[in-house]
Amino acid sequence: MQPAIRTRPAEPSRRAAIAIVLLALGVVFAALHRIADGGESHSYNRGALAPGSVHVTAGNLYEVSTPGGVAGLRQRGLSIQLKTCTYQGAGAAGTLSLAPLGAGTRTVHAVATFVSPVTGQVSIDCPGLPQGTFIDDADDAIPDPAGLFVLLATVAFTIGAALGLSALYRASVRRRQSVWSGGHVRAGGVDDVGLGLSAGRNALQQRVDQGGDCPADEGRDDEQPDV
Repeated sequence: MQPAIRTRPAEPSRRAAIAIVLLALGVVFAALHRIADGGESHSYNRGALAPGSVHVTAGNLYEVSTPGGVAGLRQRGLSIQLKTCTYQGAGAAGTLSLAPLGAGTRTVHAVATFVSPVTGQVSIDCPGLPQGTFIDDADDAIPDPAGLFVLLATVAFTIGAALGLSALYRASVRRRQSVWSGGHVRAGGVDDVGLGLSAGRNALQQRVDQGGDCPADEGRDDEQPDV
């Protein structure tokens, strides 16, 4: 009797369990993203309204943004060369000196930049941006947890899907190997039945090669014909 062979735990099962956990985390992060996205007021937040005022510092560079950016303005048939924006607050009022980003910009929502002439809380209005004027990098801009949640959800879904597919593939390979082996090969060994059949065939072939009788023929020679 052969000693029991100790096998490693099924790796596909572990991979599948980890994949399920990661996919569940992805769903949680996606839900948190939707919740956080609805409470922020950036140009890239779904349905966000532009803030009534923002805090700026004299001499600092800021971006003027609008939902969709340059591409969005072009799709709506509006000029992508933003020309006029006014500010009011911090004891002053006037026109901002804008630097339009133009059609070649790689930014998603920004359309122009400006250097703030004052320090304080100001209201900024750009008539060429009917969907609102957003200063996403203002001094008092709120953090963006929605962006973090969508990143975490993407990572969790990607790794979880990869591990899940890997577990399914490895499980299918093991099933095919089990079918092909016909139940004889287990954990890298050969069972007693397969070993006995192979040894018996080899012994029989050696006996025939040496001129001996087959076991089946010996029984026939002992039988005497009836008279």
